[in-house]
Amino acid sequence: MNRLATVGWRTALSVLAILVPGSLIAQDSGGTLTGRVIDASTRAPVVGAQVSVVGSSRGALADAEGRFVLAGVPAGAREVRIAHIGYGQSTRSVSVQAGETTTLDVELVSTALDIDGIVVSATGQQTLKREIGSKVGVIEVDDVELAPVRSMSDLLQSREAGVTVLNSGGTAGAGARIRIRGSNSLSLSNFPLIVIDGIRVNDSPDSFGIFTGGVRPSRLDDFNPEDIETIEILRGPSAAALYGTAAANGVIQVTTRRGVSGDAAWRMWAEGTAVDRNITMPDNFFAVDAAQSRCDLLLQSLGACTPAELLRGSPLEDPATTPFRSGGGRTFGASASGGGDATTWYVSGEMQEETGVQEENELSRVNLRGNVSGRVRDNLRITAGFGYVNYDAQFPQNDNSALGVLLNGLLGVPLEGANVGDDGYRWPKAWLQAWDSFQALQRTTLSATADWNPLHWLSVNATAGVDDVNQHDNSLVTPGVLTAFGPPLSIGLRESIRGHVVNYTATGSATGSARLTPELRSTTSLGAQYYRDRTQSIYASGAGLTPGTGSLGAATSQFDVDEANVENITLGAFLSQQFAWRERLFLNAAVRTDRNSAFGTNLGWIAYPSFSGSWVVSDESFFPTSDLFGGLRLRLAWGQSGLRPTFRQATQFFEGVSAANQSGEEPAFVISGAGNAALEPQRSTEWELGFEAALLHDRVGVDLTWYHKESENDIISRPLPPSAGSSGSRAENLGLMHNSGLELGIDWEALLRTDLGLAFRLTAARSSNELVSLAGQPAINFGLLNSTQRHEAGYPAGGYWQRPITGFADENGDGLIGPSEVEVGEDAVFLGGIFPEREVSLSTDLGIGSWLRVTGLLDYKGGHHQFNATEWGRCEGLGATCRARHDPSSSLEAQAAAVAWAVHGTVAGYVEEADFLKLREVAATIRIPDGLVRGLGGRTSLTLAGRNLFTWTDYSGFDPEVNASAQANFSTQDNTTLPPFRSFMLRFDVTF
Repeated sequence: MNRLATVGWRTALSVLAILVPGSLIAQDSGGTLTGRVIDASTRAPVVGAQVSVVGSSRGALADAEGRFVLAGVPAGAREVRIAHIGYGQSTRSVSVQAGETTTLDVELVSTALDIDGIVVSATGQQTLKREIGSKVGVIEVDDVELAPVRSMSDLLQSREAGVTVLNSGGTAGAGARIRIRGSNSLSLSNFPLIVIDGIRVNDSPDSFGIFTGGVRPSRLDDFNPEDIETIEILRGPSAAALYGTAAANGVIQVTTRRGVSGDAAWRMWAEGTAVDRNITMPDNFFAVDAAQSRCDLLLQSLGACTPAELLRGSPLEDPATTPFRSGGGRTFGASASGGGDATTWYVSGEMQEETGVQEENELSRVNLRGNVSGRVRDNLRITAGFGYVNYDAQFPQNDNSALGVLLNGLLGVPLEGANVGDDGYRWPKAWLQAWDSFQALQRTTLSATADWNPLHWLSVNATAGVDDVNQHDNSLVTPGVLTAFGPPLSIGLRESIRGHVVNYTATGSATGSARLTPELRSTTSLGAQYYRDRTQSIYASGAGLTPGTGSLGAATSQFDVDEANVENITLGAFLSQQFAWRERLFLNAAVRTDRNSAFGTNLGWIAYPSFSGSWVVSDESFFPTSDLFGGLRLRLAWGQSGLRPTFRQATQFFEGVSAANQSGEEPAFVISGAGNAALEPQRSTEWELGFEAALLHDRVGVDLTWYHKESENDIISRPLPPSAGSSGSRAENLGLMHNSGLELGIDWEALLRTDLGLAFRLTAARSSNELVSLAGQPAINFGLLNSTQRHEAGYPAGGYWQRPITGFADENGDGLIGPSEVEVGEDAVFLGGIFPEREVSLSTDLGIGSWLRVTGLLDYKGGHHQFNATEWGRCEGLGATCRARHDPSSSLEAQAAAVAWAVHGTVAGYVEEADFLKLREVAATIRIPDGLVRGLGGRTSLTLAGRNLFTWTDYSGFDPEVNASAQANFSTQDNTTLPPFRSFMLRFDVTF
């Protein structure tokens, strides 16, 4: 490990040694290019339009008036490219004179064919989307109404085809499961790689070490959507091959806001949020006979009792005992940006407080951001960024926790004396409030990028940065409350986990561009990357707390201490070559090679090649343009990327123990990890084929993509025979997984007038996942009861498997389903997958003049199933409180599900189709007339918005989207999990 780190730093120093002498090359100071970029139809400035000199990294952004200044342009005939998302690019030829200023004014024409936007490649260079053979999704945050967006997960949800975002629950601070083109690995993370301003950051989707039953935050949501300029989504290996042994799950590239030249622009916002829990809790049922003894439907069907009364009620809905409250939040923020010709800057700060709908659930977050970009020389620009997060949260016991307030409220028997307490809960509510769990976090992200043009045909890019997370997870169980549970809970328990996670990134690349002929351009890039992540954590716990205290220092018994130090280092190099024919046909080939400290010792460097082609057919003279059909691009891509093994999977390691001898004990060790010197990274190979077309006067844009991804060498734990004299299993490359699908995007500018605009965006995706092979290993069972889910070759990974209910009927006509009236299959069968196979979203954007904007977002997901473990738990055992066990008016189907579990031990009746349609977002923004807000001196707007407003579904549980296992790879269940809450926001914005 240390040897690889040394090699990495030596390589970086060698690159610097090569590049630094080049700075001594005499440079032509060149000339200055200035001008204005406007919309050809509306004549409005195109703010943020990117102006660049073709073949170099020299560029500038248009300011609020559409003006730009580009200094240090080499003298001579130059091609200047002007581009912006939603507009067709313009390439203009100019003659630049040394020491003089040349004026270039440009009009851009809006188009639905989105191929001329600029994206950032893995080499750190900017490139046009038309030059890339794979589909790159781009979210322009300025086009998103941010009032209903509470987190980065919200910002990603339902905006790009093939990107699945599922909320884990309605607890404030809960994360979301994110998948791009399906799951690739059974054991490694399926969460995409997150890159912020060119550096990799801590992207842990499950970042909480204290048991709460399920809810856990995601580190992705630390970042403030207000500070984001664009999000680029590289969907798979065909697009992300140059990211190497980290990108098989796709890459989310985030660019934070930059300043633009001009006077300082200030923006302030304030937002208030009201939250409700979006559900009415069901009643608890209990049928009794004349002696007030239990007389449920199963007993009735057997003739074992005669019902006298059906009791019902819910402590969760009783105002005197409910744990729910009116949740809400408030947010205050401000930002400023500006600069001159040489330097631009951006600073912001935001404070957010949120109160959950359940007691003991709160969070607060402070975000600070600063970016500065300066032209040190005519041919050198340096950009530096700083981000800081302070996060504090309290999480309740919930989901699959025996001390969860929802679980105990839903299992409370509505019969006096039937519960431990007298408040309607199974266990007294005071017990459920005795366990407090907290997280405190401070996060600092630093980045710096240098763009240098030593020659007019050569550009050099270097990026370095660090993401530093200090996290303290802790909990306290009040002593003397949970007396029925015994030690350590009964005598008080304190847990403390202090973690420090640091991610380092250093990337350097050089790109040379040359005209081989007047029509053929060649662009070559080469570079290297060093990446290191280090995790240090210390766990400590103690029991027997002195009443009134809450620190480890007050503990008197059951001490436990553990420490972990994990480090991973990746050293990579990459080479890419592009040939561009008449700026309409592009061929790209690249290779990335990696060495990683987690690879087996028998492994050397691993290579990931890629190839892509892009052809803008509509730029050809033979293309038959018409009002109906105005543009067409064809694209093809193939590539590979990987996922590295986890820490010590490839390494044999030992654990210290105490061994008994004749005189007592002595230190000894045992083999704790078998290791595998031949362990390789998981490798994903993807084909992608697609097109983009412009229709109906460029008012409709269509993009369609087909992909097929094969993930081989998946790392699976294989049991070892006892004769091996080692640990019970070792990691081996055994699995093979396939993902394939179609992705569709349609953009329609239905109305485009200066006083009225109406636009629609439709995205749709159809996906298929199959675990092709386990290399002869038996199926892997997991989930609730370790039996509800299974990895089985030939089926989707993690699907639900149970003995099916093959039939039921009320044969004796008594209105009840008895034990003999349900038929169950002998063997477990596949019931359904856990991730949606069909996804559709529809967003609308209506603008009336400059004073009103209305947006909305509909989200459909289908083709998957959900385990309604909440209802199963309420129908289970002698303490069952569900309607199907007590109320004869309940459906026969629900009764059959309960009987199938009680008699045959199958939960098949609780695995349901989980299709749903949600109204995710609605927002209306009104610009307040200047005359009403003269004192503010700027543009003022008021926004009313809502999120998760309505859900349409046949699923009978709380919500088909939730997961009591939080952001787990595959474990999925709706187990007394709060649904995503419904929220209403009122936001006030001022810009001046």
